[in-house]
Amino acid sequence: MLKIQYLIYTYMALCACMMIYNIAYTIYSRTTEKNIEKQKNGFIKKVKNQISLLESGITLAAKHRKYLYSKLKWVHNLLIFEQILDEQTKQIRNEYFKNIRYIFYKLALYYQKTDGVKKAYFAYIIGKYKIEDEIGKNILTNTLFMFLDEETMYCRDNALRAIIKLGNIKNILEVLKRIKKSKYYFSVEMLYENLLEYNKNRQILAEKIWQEFDVFNENTQIAIIKFITNYKLNFSEEFYNLLEKNIVNNKIKVEIIKYFKDNIYDKVEKLLIDYTKLTGILNREIVIESARTLGSYNSVEVKETLKDLLKRNDWDIRMTASESLSVLGTSYYELADIYNGEDNIARRILSYKIQNYKYTYTNPKIEVS
Repeated sequence: MLKIQYLIYTYMALCACMMIYNIAYTIYSRTTEKNIEKQKNGFIKKVKNQISLLESGITLAAKHRKYLYSKLKWVHNLLIFEQILDEQTKQIRNEYFKNIRYIFYKLALYYQKTDGVKKAYFAYIIGKYKIEDEIGKNILTNTLFMFLDEETMYCRDNALRAIIKLGNIKNILEVLKRIKKSKYYFSVEMLYENLLEYNKNRQILAEKIWQEFDVFNENTQIAIIKFITNYKLNFSEEFYNLLEKNIVNNKIKVEIIKYFKDNIYDKVEKLLIDYTKLTGILNREIVIESARTLGSYNSVEVKETLKDLLKRNDWDIRMTASESLSVLGTSYYELADIYNGEDNIARRILSYKIQNYKYTYTNPKIEVS
């Protein structure tokens, strides 16, 4: 009986302890939340006050720079800082960064010693607001180059994007060269999407990159071609010469072929026709893309070539050829041998594609409100 009483008393004591713990934890949590909110509001107020002084023509105090440095060593404050800056005009942001640029040099040295996620966000801030080094100083640039060797993929991605957004062609060339030697993988998509962030004279950038095209690895080369294709830059002669010399692999060829769909270049027509005659699984993508691109080249030879592709024992090749014939507006007379031929599949595919093309371009979409 006595043992049961001890168990009951022990259980009651444990319950009391749990209640005390829960009450204490609740009080602590609420106090902590209030303190965090208070600190956040205080940080916002101080930064906005300094920006207001700057708008009035008053130079920022050294005390504010020191305060800002101590605060921005914490990522959650960087987040708040970003929100404050996004509320300002571009002119005010630029003026503000001129006055606080120095602290980002110190922050760069600090973030070099942090983990990958923190480095990634710091690189993101540098890129987003295009915070540049002063002439003769390369602290931020060197930091971004260091981040390219970081294990965290987001850090590498943000560092690459920041370097490209800053727009220094020399640095962009250097980073593209370093990728070839990197122990980490940089996908075509990552490279291409980041190259799209360049918003200065893209033709000049492409020409500078092209001079050293052979130096880059395959993924980088493909990303460069996609970049040139996306902005329809003037590279018809260069790309044609590369295809004619036949010194690049099939993946590179496919990307170059895509370029000539929207960038018409008469000299390439014969080359594309020749590509459609290739056979084998390794050349399949070249044949398909050539057939698709030939949809932009309206000649008797092109139409005959596409009709020949309808005889191939490959569904995708047939579909692409019939689509290009539809785009070219090929007449029934020109296709009579297909419609009256014995290849029932070719006839059906062609009929479907032509009817679908006509429907798409004669029946605009009606938006239902």
